[in-house]
Amino acid sequence: MNFNLIQFLKDIYSSTNQINGTKSLVNSIFYLVPNIEKHQLLADVKQYILTTTTTTTTNNSDNQFILFLLSIIYDIIDYQKQESTSLNEIINEILKIYINYFINSNQQNEMNQLSNIISKIIEKVSSVEIFNTFIDLIKYQLENTSNNNKLGYYIIHQIVNNDISSDDSSIISTKFYSILVPVLIDNLENYTIIGQHSKQQSLIILSKIMLDKGVLGKEIELQLEQQYNQEWLPNLWRAITTNSKDIYEKLKLAFFFHGCYFDCIVKYFKKKEPIPFNLLAQPQYWEILYQSLIDKDSLPRKQGIHLLKNTISLAQPIWKQFLPQNWSTKQWNLFYSLYESFDETKSHLFIPVWVQMNNLLNDSQDSFTNLSNPKSIYFWIGILFLRGFNHVNINIRKRVIADCLSSDFISNNLISIPFDKFSSQIINSFDSLEISTIYENENKLLLKFLSNIFKNNSNIEYLEILIQYLATNVGETKTIVIFLNCLKPILFGYKITTSILESCRNLLNTHPIAMAPINVVLSESVLDFLLAFEMDQSLNISFILLSKIFSSLSKYLVQQKKNLIQEWLPKSNWIINQVVSDFNQLVIGQEENYETLELSIHSVIRALGLCENDQVLGFCKNQIKNCNNEKVYTLSVQIIFQEFNNQIELLDQIYNEIYNYQFIINSIKNYINNQEENFDQILNQFKFIESISKLSTFSKIQDLQFIQYIENLILNNQSFDLKKLSIILLVYHLNNNIKFDNDNQILESLLKLEPKYKFDSTISFILPKFIQFKWLSISNLLQRQEKEKIETENLKIIFKECINNLDNATGFVLVPIFECLKICIDNNVMEDMENMFKQIYLSYSDSSRKPISLTKSFINLLFHPTLFKTTESIPLVKEYLEKTLNDWGESVRISCGLLGHCCAIWASNPECLDEFINEIIDLCLLTSEDRLVIEDEEDQNHTLFNNHGYIIRWFVSQLEGEKTKSFVEKLMIELLELNFKPEFSKREYSQQSKTNKMKCKLWRTLCSLTHIIDLNQGSMEFYSKVNNTMWKTLELKNHGNVRYLIQLFIINILIKASQSQIDNNGKELIDRIENAINSDYQMSASLIIISSSYLYYLLNKQFSNQSLILNLFKMIIPWTTDFHHAVRTTAQLAIYSILSKKYEILKEFNDNDMLKSMYHYLDTHKIQKRLREKQTLFIQNDDPLFKTLAENILTSNTNTIQDENEEEENNGPVGNNNDDDDDFGQLSVNQDESIIPMSLLDISKRLIKDFQVSFQNNIINHETKNPPNTIAEKVLIQENNTDDDSDILDFQKRITPWQWVQKLEEHHQINNNNSNNNNNNKNNSKRQSMIIVGTFIENTPNLAGLIRTCEIFNVEQVAIPNIKLLNDPQFQRVSVSAEKWVPTIEVTKPNLISYLTLKKKEGYSILGVEQTSQSKNLSTFEFPKKCVLLLGQEQNGIPAEYLNIVDYCIEIPQLGQIRSLNVHVSASIMIWEYTQQQILASNNNN
Repeated sequence: MNFNLIQFLKDIYSSTNQINGTKSLVNSIFYLVPNIEKHQLLADVKQYILTTTTTTTTNNSDNQFILFLLSIIYDIIDYQKQESTSLNEIINEILKIYINYFINSNQQNEMNQLSNIISKIIEKVSSVEIFNTFIDLIKYQLENTSNNNKLGYYIIHQIVNNDISSDDSSIISTKFYSILVPVLIDNLENYTIIGQHSKQQSLIILSKIMLDKGVLGKEIELQLEQQYNQEWLPNLWRAITTNSKDIYEKLKLAFFFHGCYFDCIVKYFKKKEPIPFNLLAQPQYWEILYQSLIDKDSLPRKQGIHLLKNTISLAQPIWKQFLPQNWSTKQWNLFYSLYESFDETKSHLFIPVWVQMNNLLNDSQDSFTNLSNPKSIYFWIGILFLRGFNHVNINIRKRVIADCLSSDFISNNLISIPFDKFSSQIINSFDSLEISTIYENENKLLLKFLSNIFKNNSNIEYLEILIQYLATNVGETKTIVIFLNCLKPILFGYKITTSILESCRNLLNTHPIAMAPINVVLSESVLDFLLAFEMDQSLNISFILLSKIFSSLSKYLVQQKKNLIQEWLPKSNWIINQVVSDFNQLVIGQEENYETLELSIHSVIRALGLCENDQVLGFCKNQIKNCNNEKVYTLSVQIIFQEFNNQIELLDQIYNEIYNYQFIINSIKNYINNQEENFDQILNQFKFIESISKLSTFSKIQDLQFIQYIENLILNNQSFDLKKLSIILLVYHLNNNIKFDNDNQILESLLKLEPKYKFDSTISFILPKFIQFKWLSISNLLQRQEKEKIETENLKIIFKECINNLDNATGFVLVPIFECLKICIDNNVMEDMENMFKQIYLSYSDSSRKPISLTKSFINLLFHPTLFKTTESIPLVKEYLEKTLNDWGESVRISCGLLGHCCAIWASNPECLDEFINEIIDLCLLTSEDRLVIEDEEDQNHTLFNNHGYIIRWFVSQLEGEKTKSFVEKLMIELLELNFKPEFSKREYSQQSKTNKMKCKLWRTLCSLTHIIDLNQGSMEFYSKVNNTMWKTLELKNHGNVRYLIQLFIINILIKASQSQIDNNGKELIDRIENAINSDYQMSASLIIISSSYLYYLLNKQFSNQSLILNLFKMIIPWTTDFHHAVRTTAQLAIYSILSKKYEILKEFNDNDMLKSMYHYLDTHKIQKRLREKQTLFIQNDDPLFKTLAENILTSNTNTIQDENEEEENNGPVGNNNDDDDDFGQLSVNQDESIIPMSLLDISKRLIKDFQVSFQNNIINHETKNPPNTIAEKVLIQENNTDDDSDILDFQKRITPWQWVQKLEEHHQINNNNSNNNNNNKNNSKRQSMIIVGTFIENTPNLAGLIRTCEIFNVEQVAIPNIKLLNDPQFQRVSVSAEKWVPTIEVTKPNLISYLTLKKKEGYSILGVEQTSQSKNLSTFEFPKKCVLLLGQEQNGIPAEYLNIVDYCIEIPQLGQIRSLNVHVSASIMIWEYTQQQILASNNNN
């Protein structure tokens, strides 16, 4: 045609540059151009696009114009709504042309525009060909580029989205979806081929089509229904479950599309027609569900339980045939609760739900072998167990494991289930340090479990799999050891197999002995496990395999179990024959690899160690000696030395009979002259020569020519490397008994010895050896010359060289260097002492291990006696003494050795003591006395007490004599004055505080010093100072254990005073007692104890001053009526003790009627008798001086009583093994602070408590004769008649009913402050019938706040864990005196169950404040009138074992995010809610 339409359109586009809004333009074209047809217009567009995209290079404007032409196509088609097949064809051709161009030209920017335009065109042209054009772009089979996929998905997205928004949902033909959906499903099935983007896009489009009900529309849905149900759903499920997908991908897709399947199931179920595709009938569905429910990750578990719940929410007939027949909705709800209880991280919330597991097993005829069948209840029980096996909370996992092991239905059927289905999961649950540690000492459950499995000897296949799994899949060594130890006792009748041997070898190879101490235990367990089998003589067990197992074990272990192994292996000469056979094979073999050959020979020689000595000697004579394979021969000789190095006599026999010393000499010369570069070979040769040097044969070498040869090598060492020089020095220092002519030259040469070396794998081993042998040689030379005069210049050189070499030495290597330095100091050769101390200390500190020999050398050097005498070195000694104890004081060998060494120096040099008095005082007060387990250089464990404080206290207690007199007096005065320093003068609240323990040590030291001081006439000034200071210390506030020691000290000072001081002391005591009338009760009681003890001493010594004795006795009598029970009881005991002796000097008192009556009362009263039995100070013939002897006062005192609330410690002596290397290693002492003595005051308080218990028991016994009237009385009578009297006594002692305490105090007039407050001031208004139990609360402010709340609401009673807390200042600050008004009793954890049981029998309901799955909501809960409210721990709530006795658990509804309230706040809310209900009930009744 003449009109150029394309140019016209181009002109219009260039003027507007707009692609949209072309409808009016198209209408104008058809109106202005006569007879123009749509086909013609489309043909022109096609031709232009074809020409432009194939013949020219298009630019951006061309691309935009083509898009403009494509947008016009839509309006051309839409013009006058005329359709024809020819139009569809040409449109399809146009689209294909441009799409091909678009893909090839990589036009990413226009993709969105293009997809919008094409989707509009398709709205008007429903053509299968066009559909196929775009669907082909996303097919996975085609080698499409990413641009293909993106464009195809863009277009299809637009088509589907436009269809969703379209008013006419039938615009898109059903043919489009029938073609598209199968392609999308294929893409999902082959997602690994199409890539992540295509998979994601396919999933999005498919989900829109299948899950969004508005996509297809009702009309198309009806047309595609058959294809949807019979093709799409099955194909989609095949795509979901394809084997190439992992379980997470399968679960994700199943979770994504399960709604489609459930809709189909429900639809046809309602129509009562067969279900075309029933998801529940697919085994893969249950497998996916199973795997997701037991997964360790929370997301799969959440998806899995959601799927299960949706399944069960369907009508029961739908799923009943696929699941356990006897499970209804009730059982499934319980299953959900059990499963979801694992989401709890606190075991006390989990266990009450978990115990409901048995309700799922009731009346089941099922078998655990059906673990893989969802129709079996054990399929679901197994899920619960497997979920628990992986739980993060150790306590929850432990409980689940224990229930599994105790279940006979599991152990009896486990062998019939595939190993990886359940057995492997049980083992994995043990594979953690926490669980394995629990079962390490208590494995009865596991032993019983395995016994049930292997009770039949036919289960060898299962055993093989089990051992193989342990070897390849378990990482925690303890777990392997536990299983092997439990298997040993049950293997009787089982015969060893090659598979088990291979697995055991694998176990040993993956856990080499050198890696960790636990692997040594593993080696022994593996060997014992193997020996538990029977060796089948008929089986051809590989000797090579056995020998490799033995070579993987410790040689010491093999030798230790040698007899057992010989009995286990085939009899006669089987071992030696196999050894000979395998060795001959190695000799004639062609093995070139050094490492492989070494391992093979090592295995053979290890097996040789199981033979008798004569067989070993015969093997060496016949096989090794005649071996013509040099490599095998050399390795065999070296390995024999390694294997038998602990059997020196046998080695001597081998070499005495086969070789002679010339062989050793030749071996050394060959090593020195060898140019071998194989590092392993060098190391083996070095170790070999080091081993043979220990033989007696070596020490017998007297070849002067060889000795001269070694000497020349040392003098001319320039040509030798490190490896060779090390051997030269080794040989030299071991021949130190030979006197060389030129020792001085050799010494100079040794000092200059600096070998050249290059770094390789042998340096880390050989370099320390070189340094060690070098300095051992120097040390030997110096010791040989010690008797002669060593040149000072040489010593100075040696001193400098030693200091310089300390940086490169560690461990054993330091010992000879330290010895050389010690020799220098012995000869007063020292330079730059500050640097010397620093370098010595740093080198010792840097040693990772500190064996006894090194520690001994370190102490002897750094604390050399010479250094204690020089002015320059004393400050350094003090500094490093403190530093050593601070850094290494926890080590027994260091602290005890160092202090023992210092004490020895001070004892032999008493003039040094004054210089070190402050250090000695500090050491006397040391408190770090802990039992430790240490390792010595032979890896043997020693258990000792770290008693560095004890050593010094014992030392000063033995400083008798004139030389130390002034020091002892000075020390005593200093220690006494310490009491008035700020850190000592205040009373600590806790008896277990560090300050209080230091005070005990201080006074124990002072008491021990009383035996070595002299208080005669010449020491009056000293006595006066001591006397004045000690009485002042008595006025300080101290705990009873310290006051006891102060009293003992004062008594001993008074007794030790000279005869001339007795009158003065007596008068001073009389004055002090007279002036103490208004003193503190502690001061009064102490004065009575001191005065009566001193009086007792004077009476026994028959002191002649009758007036003094009578006056002193008279002053004690009035105190027997003191208002305070402790002072009163103390005075009564003192009077009784003295009157009982009937002293003639006290005749007027003995005959006094009033005192006779008092004596009779004290003599016959039961409580007084018990008091006399328990008292510590007034036992007849008691000697205060004896008590303060060092062996008594510094060690455990059998005549003291430990308070019930004080921590008990072991007081017995603990010995240690002897060590030849340790000159102080045999030190073993008792720990002197483990016993804290009680004062008489404390005993009196204890006695009152005991009396209350006794009276309570008397009440019970009395009332059993008469019918009890109350439930409480009946319960107590029943409890009293049980077999375990001790439990009842403890129960009654600690849980005393309030009304009984009142009766006790009224009857016996026991008037302590606390009981007065609790009874005399008690609120008389009617109390609410609520008891609060705070036994589990440990925080003092929480308890104080709780009692304050309870007093406000007038509760019946409060139970707390320790009644002594009422006197705690911190408690009293918070409670603001509420404890005086509310009945409070002590209920400890051991007695809590008994207490709650008693209250339950009295009609109280037990309520727990706890969040559990069965908890009642506080807002709807109706409180019983009589109830006990049990509160939990601050962090963990109520322990699970106590929940069984609780009637109801109540939880407070919460709206925030935090799931816990403060325990005191929770209790307050509960008490208020209870009070509110009682008020309302009372108002209603009125």
